[in-house]
Amino acid sequence: MGYIRKTFPKTVFVELPGVGHGEYFTLHPEKFVKRVLHFVGAGE
Repeated sequence: MGYIRKTFPKTVFVELPGVGHGEYFTLHPEKFVKRVLHFVGAGE
């Protein structure tokens, strides 16, 4: 996280309880994309 915070200081980290590292986007790709698009302002 340190690299991301330094390189992209406006990054917002969201903790997903009960989800391991990399698990969310590999097991739930549609939900991941929807969440990412929401964060970048391209989603509903």
